[in-house]
Amino acid sequence: MHISAVETREDFRQVSYARLACFATITGEGLQGYAHALELLRERLLH
Repeated sequence: MHISAVETREDFRQVSYARLACFATITGEGLQGYAHALELLRERLLH
């Protein structure tokens, strides 16, 4: 979960080793992205 849209920032921010273990990526939604991330996690855990 990134508050800013890292894909539009510096090249070194494009590499994410943690992303390999993620089932979703949320970027650029500001603080609302945390709520979105929790909702996706809730859905994932219930299914």
